[in-house]
This record gives sequence, C-alpha cells and structure tokens, in this order.
Amino acid sequence: MADFDIRDIAALKVKLQIIEKLVLADWILIILSMYYDWGGWITCLIVIQIILYIYKSKLRKQLKQKEYLAKVVEERTIELRIQRDQVLNESKKLSDALDALAKAQDELVRKEKLATVGQLTQGLVDRILNPINYINNFAGLSANLIKDLKENITDQQAIMSKENYADSIEILDMINSNLQKINEHGCNTVRIVKAMEELLKDRHGDVTPTDICNLCKVNVDVIRKQFKEDIENKQIQIELDCPAEPTTAEINIEQMNKVMLNLLKNSLYALLKKLQKKDFTPIINIHVEKRLTGQSSSASATTASASRTTSKPRYSNRSSPRSPLPRLRVSVCTSVVKSS
Repeated sequence: MADFDIRDIAALKVKLQIIEKLVLADWILIILSMYYDWGGWITCLIVIQIILYIYKSKLRKQLKQKEYLAKVVEERTIELRIQRDQVLNESKKLSDALDALAKAQDELVRKEKLATVGQLTQGLVDRILNPINYINNFAGLSANLIKDLKENITDQQAIMSKENYADSIEILDMINSNLQKINEHGCNTVRIVKAMEELLKDRHGDVTPTDICNLCKVNVDVIRKQFKEDIENKQIQIELDCPAEPTTAEINIEQMNKVMLNLLKNSLYALLKKLQKKDFTPIINIHVEKRLTGQSSSASATTASASRTTSKPRYSNRSSPRSPLPRLRVSVCTSVVKSS
C-alpha cells in the first residue's frame, strides 16, 4: 500500500471521528433545547444535524472507496512481486542452464581434442616402433658380427703384435658394450611406446563374475615364470593371502589381468632397485579382502620395504627419471580400474 493512500485513509478516519463527536454534541444540545424549551435553537440544531449526517455519509463513502482501492493496489502489488520472483527464478534457472551448457561444450571440445591427440598418437606408434625395431635388430646383428670378428682376430693373434691385438680387442669390446646399451635402451623404448599405446585403448568391455583369488594365483604363476631368474637369484618370496569365503567381483578379466601383472611387475621393480642399495628379505604380499562397503573385492600388493600398491591403484615407489615404464604401468592400471 502506498504512503499517500495510508495518509488519506488516516485523515478520513480522523474527520469521521470529529464528525461523530459533533453529531453527539448536537444531539445533546437538541435534547437540552427540548428540555428547557429553547424554541429557536431546536430548528438550527436539527439543520446542523442533517448537514453533519450528509457530510458523514460522504466521508464514509470516500473512506470505503479509498480502502477498496488500497486493497486492490496491494493485491496487485503482491501479484507483481510474485511474478517478479518467478521471472527472477526462471532467469536464474536459464542462466544456470546456459552455464552448464557452456561447461558441457568446453568438456566436449576438450574430449574431442584428446580424441584427436589419441588418434594421432596411435598413428605415430607404428612409425616410432618400426625404426626402433630396425635399430634393435641391427644392433643384435652387429653384436654377433663383433663376436665373429673378435674370434677371427684371436685366431690371428700369432701374427699380430701384442699392442695391436690388445687395442683391437679393447675397441671391439667397447663397440660391443655400446651395441648392448643401444639394444637395451631400444627395448625400453619399445616397452614404453607399447605402454603408451595401451593407455589409448578402449577400456570398455564385457564384465564377468570372477574370483579375485584365482585371478591373483594365475598372475602370480605368470610372474614367477617370467622373472624366474631374478626371483631365484634374489630369493624373492611372493605370498598370497586369500580369505576363506569367495571373493567374487564383476570385472573385465583381460583388463584386470593387465592390472595385476603391472602391479606385480612394479613391485618386483621396486624390490630389485632397493636390493641394489641394501640387503633385506624381499617379500611381496598380496592380500585379497572383501570390503564391507560394497560387493566388489579388492587386491593389494605390498613389499617388505613397506611400499604398497593397491587396486585403486597407488604406487609409492619413486622410479628413476630414466625409467618411466613403472609410472606408465600405473597409468595403465588407473585407466583400467576407472573404466571398470
């Protein structure tokens, strides 16, 4: 309600109160005039009473009109406020929808860029692997040739001076050592590139109810065969701790096999690195448990040096900057687990 309407209504009510008091006073005077027989005053007082009644009726009519108009204005104001609030809410919803759409568009553009980069990288993998394979193959062939040449020089040792023979053997050994380093770094590069290619693969596939303990046993057997020499030489113990009840989870078997193999390879890598610095009893403990917070089972691999790798996965062993392959294995594991 507007201020001027409130003031007008208040003024009319004050006027009505004054008029009602005047009417009451006039009636008192009329009664007194009749009682004391004031003949000339009675007519005047009755005329004044009529005039006051007419004026009072007019004021009441004006007051009703003012109150009605004020009520209409107030109701209309409330409606306008409600409509304004609705418009503001709709505007806010529209603004939030536009922000969400903009974020979705940015995310889509980012994913398209990543997909483009992934496609380009997949196309470059073969182009990188082919020359590296040539280098590795020719390094191996050259090493065999160096070996044959060394045997020939040894056969001709009788007709060669000691200095020439010693220098020739030393040079051949240096070349052979360089070729071995070339072959070693080439093989590491091949593994890194293949690990990068693994990161770009589609992780979505069919899931199958699988016993995690059996999966761990199979992968432990594979690791023992693959790293048989290192395990026997360093006397590395691999322990598997499985619960009595079945630990079944719906997983992609192929991808989870890769996860387990990568985790075990990283554990072996960490142990072999630490065994170069100090002696201790190397143990890889794989603990399988069924968590109460969900129906899925999880496996964890720990080493005796308190380094831990879980199926989340986390990898606390710091790799050498020159050996990025363990980090790539963990990246592959993370990609597989997140997509499961």
